[in-house]
Amino acid sequence: MIREIILASKMVKFEEGLILTPYYCSERFPTIGWGETQGVLIGDVWTQAQADSKLYGRVLLFMQNLIKDCPALHLEAPSKLAACT
Repeated sequence: MIREIILASKMVKFEEGLILTPYYCSERFPTIGWGETQGVLIGDVWTQAQADSKLYGRVLLFMQNLIKDCPALHLEAPSKLAACT
């Protein structure tokens, strides 16, 4: 599943970009890192390592929940599972 996590994370990174200080996204949520919105406080400062760690953890959790709901996905090509995530 590591390959799928890396592929999905690359997609998120491409779409979100990396910003290590909080900003308000288009939905007006405080956002930091690779698009993290949970628990973000204005004034926070992250390192890239923190942003990467949070992203990989989120992708893993989402992917695990997705496979629970759609068990056949783990039989698909890694790129398909990554795209569904």
